[in-house]
Amino acid sequence: MLVIDQSTSMNSADVHGHRSRSRGAYYAIANEMIAIPFFKGHVSYTDVVTVIEMRDEATLNPEIIMQPVTLELHNKIVDLAN
Repeated sequence: MLVIDQSTSMNSADVHGHRSRSRGAYYAIANEMIAIPFFKGHVSYTDVVTVIEMRDEATLNPEIIMQPVTLELHNKIVDLAN
């Protein structure tokens, strides 16, 4: 389960290479927690991820509840950055 801060402070543009902290966080999760471990064989489709976004209240993204770790999950998390 990944809990991702989406409070107002995440709109700050102080992360090198990204328009906001939020975008940087999603890309870091997608690449460093999904893609790289997947290609190294450290995770597989038997590992699952749920994303909870913390806004005013906790929000479950219906597309990322108990999703297996695959490149499709990587792409879904990158889509959340947009």
